[in-house]
Amino acid sequence: MSRSPVQVLGSIALKFAQVEKGVACAGTSAERATFKANKKAFLFLGAGDALVKLKDSVPQARKVPGCKVGASGWTKVVWGPDGSPPVDLLERWIGESYRLMAPAAGKPARKK
Repeated sequence: MSRSPVQVLGSIALKFAQVEKGVACAGTSAERATFKANKKAFLFLGAGDALVKLKDSVPQARKVPGCKVGASGWTKVVWGPDGSPPVDLLERWIGESYRLMAPAAGKPARKK
């Protein structure tokens, strides 16, 4: 049995340092699995989509079918019967989102 996109992308996100999995909007139609590091969400996963924060990859994402880039770089990736972007591309985007949203994750805390 093959794994769902949510399982595959979730397992990719959990490979990064200090990542915690949670749930946003529990019990509603907007419910999503969240992946956070340093208290900042970098990936939201729904049954048929993912949301990542992009900067350098925005021009590329604008050309990918099934992707919609918002004004602040948050990019919605939708998959379905017609397919989705390749996993290696999504893995790079998850890494970019992680670095943008949780830059202090994995680094020692600063002394005050």
